[in-house]
Amino acid sequence: IFPEGQINFESNDLLAFKSGVILMAHSANAPIIPTYLAPVGKWYERRVIVVGQPINIRDICGFMPTVDDLNRAADTVHAKEQELREFYYSKYNKNESDGIAPSEKKEEVISK
Repeated sequence: IFPEGQINFESNDLLAFKSGVILMAHSANAPIIPTYLAPVGKWYERRVIVVGQPINIRDICGFMPTVDDLNRAADTVHAKEQELREFYYSKYNKNESDGIAPSEKKEEVISK
């Protein structure tokens, strides 16, 4: 489930998270596994997915969450996904505005 509730076609920025996803995870007592799907340059290129540690929503909200608890948990998950995004860009030494997948980096071929 994508917690933004929609796909952002206009930029690579993360949108604000909806608290409904947090409520579903809380009700099911299921962890949320934060992930960052890196953009690709071409449709046929491999997609890089950065996966974080599971987050137990009940550890953040308690057993009977309020709306503020759910919003705080959504902010926590959002911050973790932002960390994963920053990790990806630092790992591949890219600018966020590049939007170029690691496989698109050109290497020089030296011929004899």
